[in-house]
Amino acid sequence: MWSREHVQGTMILLMIAGIDTTWSAIGASLWHLARYPGDRHRLATEPALMDTGVEELLRAYAPVTMARLVAKDHDFHGHQLQEGDWLLLPFPAANRDRSAFEDPGRVNLDRTDFRHAAFGMGIHRCLGAHLATMELRVALEEWLARYPDFELADPAAVTWSSGQVRGPRSLPSRSCHMSDLGDDGSRVSRCFARCCLAGEFDHARSAWSVVIGRNLPLSQLTWQFLGARCRRSHGDALDDHVAFRDVVHRGDLQTGADGEG
Repeated sequence: MWSREHVQGTMILLMIAGIDTTWSAIGASLWHLARYPGDRHRLATEPALMDTGVEELLRAYAPVTMARLVAKDHDFHGHQLQEGDWLLLPFPAANRDRSAFEDPGRVNLDRTDFRHAAFGMGIHRCLGAHLATMELRVALEEWLARYPDFELADPAAVTWSSGQVRGPRSLPSRSCHMSDLGDDGSRVSRCFARCCLAGEFDHARSAWSVVIGRNLPLSQLTWQFLGARCRRSHGDALDDHVAFRDVVHRGDLQTGADGEG
């Protein structure tokens, strides 16, 4: 029979190891994707990349620092460790080891070396590693299916936990879907440009409909971008903002021969 202490310890382990760590990994991954639109766009549009992408995000943002007790006195490279001392083993630091990973400080979604220590290593490797990886993958797939274009609403308001499990605890973000843009011309400009550069012209035209319907001012950079794209499609005769609006409003903004927006 299991003792009461054993059952209590198992329940605590399930609560901490199966919940806090997983949502910390999910939150840190969303934090990264909100800050790096290139990675976000690739994960949203290249399903085959999710396998390596999830592993790379786990490597880069491993949430756990594990504690261990020293079993016997030991000299570790000149540092005297006494039996019973506590040690903290920061898995995130191991995952940034230059001797183990090429360019470890950069998130590379194409990285295929999965020897990271996000779940520990050896006989103490996390029993729920495969489940946690699946949960992270499903969370990202579902989120990106609904919000393929999002950003941090207030980067300064992001807060992180302290202690052995690290991850965002407050992550204010906003979708760049057209219905959420409001009357902020600068946000419409950014969303329009991102959609065009990503080749998402249906979304770009939706952003443009917001501009037309609300008569929003756009940034000069957006107008320059529009001018270049419209001239490629319609010649050099388009020299004024009204002409640009008419062309895009009709849905005539085209991609170039190279497929770029």
